Amino acid sequence: MLEEIYQDKVNKIIRQEDFEKFYSKKIEEKTKISNEIKILEYEIKKQKEELEKVDINKILKQIKEILSLKNVTKEMYEKLIEKIEFDSDKNIFIKFKFERCI
Repeated sequence: MLEEIYQDKVNKIIRQEDFEKFYSKKIEEKTKISNEIKILEYEIKKQKEELEKVDINKILKQIKEILSLKNVTKEMYEKLIEKIEFDSDKNIFIKFKFERCI
């Protein structure tokens, strides 16, 4: 598109001033998009660093401890369980704070 506008300028279909306005507007858009990309790349990097901080072994150890039902504290349950619900048929539904990975 920019090439077409430039050709229009060269062929004197549009004025130099109009081309400069259009060109500066395109440069502003490019700069804005470039800045947005940099921000998103930074956010992705930050998220990756946070994800790397997760200690899977520690989580597995806590899960094993709870599943063994030895020395389970209220705090341990609070770390793993988001909510517990009962229905009218006395069925129990437990929503954990993590998703099961398959």
